[in-house]
Amino acid sequence: MTDKNDVRTKSFLIGIGGVSRSGKSTLALDLKKYYSQSGKSVIIIEQDKQVVPEEKIPGVRDRLDWEHPDSIDWQKLRSLILREDHCDIKITEGIFAFCNPDLNDHFDVKIFIDIPRETFLLRKIRDKRWGIEPEWYIRHIWRSYLKFGRCDDADLKLNGEKPFDLNEICRQLNPFFEDF
Repeated sequence: MTDKNDVRTKSFLIGIGGVSRSGKSTLALDLKKYYSQSGKSVIIIEQDKQVVPEEKIPGVRDRLDWEHPDSIDWQKLRSLILREDHCDIKITEGIFAFCNPDLNDHFDVKIFIDIPRETFLLRKIRDKRWGIEPEWYIRHIWRSYLKFGRCDDADLKLNGEKPFDLNEICRQLNPFFEDF
C-alpha cells in the first residue's frame, strides 16, 4: 500500500490465461476500455508478441512450435511486466500466462478463461489469421495447453463460452485493488 503522497511506480498486474480462442484478448481489451474510462492508465502486454527468434523456437513435425513455452522470450516478458513505467494497470494475456512460476508471484490477480475442447476446436478451425492450420496442429495446440497452459489457482475463473459480463467481472476484481 502506498502513501497518497508517494509517486507510485508499481502497476497493478493482471494475468489472463486460457487456450487459444478462449477470449483472453477480448477480455484484456474490455478491461482496458473499462478502467481507462475511469481515468486509469492501462497497458496490455500480449505474450504472443514476446517470442524468441524463430531459430530458437522448438519444432513439431514440419512446423515451428508456437504452442510451447520455449517459444516465449521470458526475460523480455518479465522486464515488460515489471518495468516501472508509472502505469496504473498492466494486463498480460497469453496461453502460457501462468506457466512461469517466477512471473506468477508478481501477478496481483490471475484470471483464467476456460472453454471445452469442442468449443476450442470449432473456434480454431474458423480462425484463419495464420492461414489454414492442419488438424493435427490444432490438436497439438490443445495438448500443449493442457500440459502448459492450465491454471488451478486462478483468482477468477471465467467461462469463455458465453459473453463476458464486464460489470460483474470488475465487481469481482475490486477487492484485489483494495490493497494496492
